[in-house]
Amino acid sequence: MNLKEALNLREQEIITVIGAGGKTSLINKLASSINSKKILISTTTKIYVPPKELYDNMYILDSAKYKKCEKERVVIVGSYINLDNKIIGLDFYDLDKIKGDFDILLIEGDGSKRKKLKGWNINEPVVYPKTTKVIGVLDITSYDMCINDKNIHRLKEFEKLTNTKNKVTIENMVDIV
Repeated sequence: MNLKEALNLREQEIITVIGAGGKTSLINKLASSINSKKILISTTTKIYVPPKELYDNMYILDSAKYKKCEKERVVIVGSYINLDNKIIGLDFYDLDKIKGDFDILLIEGDGSKRKKLKGWNINEPVVYPKTTKVIGVLDITSYDMCINDKNIHRLKEFEKLTNTKNKVTIENMVDIV
């Protein structure tokens, strides 16, 4: 069974991916596994600009007007690119305007600064209200990892949520889920 079948993806799916330790990789894998569909990749927060081989075109709304193009299969759309080379996401209004141009929307709904685990901020995740599926990502290799700033984004929030300061346990991972 491939990823598309495992997730039971259908036309007009709007998928928001949240969590830590693999969101972007999952989105890119999904985009490459869905054949002959028009796919939007975006974020409601921030994502790094991906390598060019992962998409057909990128539209940054502050510098170029988005236009529907039938020949493009995977399209990235964002509001602007900041000084850290991150695409700043679309607001819900902009997503509403362009969602009909795509068969599937893949949206990253929070950030984790490329760390395996995170503590949730009160404003996260940012899930587009028209989302049809939310996929939570949790890196299983974080089991037994030291709990520190190097490994965990928003360490204080993680410690509050899991009530621990040593190593990551299965119970901590359940608490995160």
